[in-house]
Amino acid sequence: MRTEQTTRISCEDEKPADEGATHVSDISNIDHTDTLQVAPEDGSGVHERMSWKLFLPLVTMSFLWVGSQIPLYLFGSVIPLIYSDIGGYDRYIWLVIGYLIPNAALCPFVGALSDMFGRRSVAICGQTLLILGPVVTATAKEMNIAIAGEVFSGLGAGLNELIALAGTAEMVPYQKRGTYIGGIVFTILPFCPSVLWAQMIAKASHWRYVGIVVGLWNFIGLVLVIFFYKGPAGHTSTRNKMEIVREVDYIGGFLSTVGVLCFMMGMQWGAQQYPWDSAHVLAPFILGIVGIIAFFVWEVKFAPYPMVPAKLFSKDKRTMTAILLVTFWSGGNYFVLLLLWPTQCYNV
Repeated sequence: MRTEQTTRISCEDEKPADEGATHVSDISNIDHTDTLQVAPEDGSGVHERMSWKLFLPLVTMSFLWVGSQIPLYLFGSVIPLIYSDIGGYDRYIWLVIGYLIPNAALCPFVGALSDMFGRRSVAICGQTLLILGPVVTATAKEMNIAIAGEVFSGLGAGLNELIALAGTAEMVPYQKRGTYIGGIVFTILPFCPSVLWAQMIAKASHWRYVGIVVGLWNFIGLVLVIFFYKGPAGHTSTRNKMEIVREVDYIGGFLSTVGVLCFMMGMQWGAQQYPWDSAHVLAPFILGIVGIIAFFVWEVKFAPYPMVPAKLFSKDKRTMTAILLVTFWSGGNYFVLLLLWPTQCYNV
């Protein structure tokens, strides 16, 4: 490719002046995408066609994506068995919240971490957490330890579910990104009947073996990352690490995380452990609402590098609003099927 481009340039330099002027005027219309379609020898970069150098990294991204979801899918499907075994019925919902809040809190910083350390290093860190978390949950003797395991899993999932999508997009031409990313997301389909699989595992052995399945899956994903995923090495050539660090919205991340966490603490304590009008419930509930409001004010008025840029809504508000509404309602349905239905079936 480079030889052909050099030959083409040298030939064009020999054109008459008037033709050269025409050529220069049309430079802005040249499609430069062909220079981005070359797959380097190490297997990283953009691939035009399916090959082993593309297929194996895509399999790796699939393992990262699925491995980021199944800790919640499978452990969430045997929650009644967990609290029946180790106790903690009054706080079992934190098995789910303990996974989701770290997941959401870490997502806005994945881009900066990738720029600083490279996607491969971040993916290895995420897979390590996704191996550690299920092991901690599966070996827990009390609910608080099991929740801590889900926190580790949530942190790893926050890293690797985004690495899986971004890594896939970087491997294929721009026009094919939607198809390939959709294919990676659809690899979760075998785990959609997660309640069935988790209950079958628990019936055949014990609910703790769910952790072995999740940990083994993510261990395979870790091996695939080490051997088959190169990824960009971090964009420190154009920006140094201090510039990247300064552009992270720490205040926005703190306000959103603390706001949601306090709000959920108030909601859950009021439902299970303390009266609704007690200070244990009202204090975190009010702090949570204040934190969430402060987050929106900070993002709109003060954040130099906001987590939620206004330009996301400036071009097509209707489309963005529709996406958020669909996500909200589908999320409600998701948690009903994942959490409430198995618990109801078990108890009834």
